[in-house]
Amino acid sequence: MRRTLPVLLLAMLFAMPAHARRRASARPSCPALSNQNVVVSYYGAASGCTYVAPSYPCGINEQVAFRIVTFGDNMACGAHTIVWDFGDGTVSRQTGTPSEAVVHSYASAGVYSLAAHVSNGSDEIVLHSVVYIASASFEEEACRSRAMTPGSSAGSN
Repeated sequence: MRRTLPVLLLAMLFAMPAHARRRASARPSCPALSNQNVVVSYYGAASGCTYVAPSYPCGINEQVAFRIVTFGDNMACGAHTIVWDFGDGTVSRQTGTPSEAVVHSYASAGVYSLAAHVSNGSDEIVLHSVVYIASASFEEEACRSRAMTPGSSAGSN
């Protein structure tokens, strides 16, 4: 019985019409994209900046990794296109199954409005995030406000 089951299944597969075989082997369709199940995430390793804590801004020329995070939408279900508008005049296009982060750095301090246009072939949404870029590192800014030098503690000046 063990040997005949795979042969039987194979025979049934080839007995199907070609259009049914294509449908059976195709990827499942992607769930609908929505602002409720897809968000933009970013992280700068040098400063520790992140989209969840804007009180820790990213630094000038810091390599910041941006990616799409999903809740329920499996980005591997089909080809996606993401057009990243970083808010500083730079636009980047990512296609395929976007599991890799897109890295970008900002040349000057400011508050930037990031937009990610995400499409899965049938739906399109635009996600927004705010990116804070400080003129100095967070530690330097904190030290200046307390008249300390980076790496020292209060009172050891």
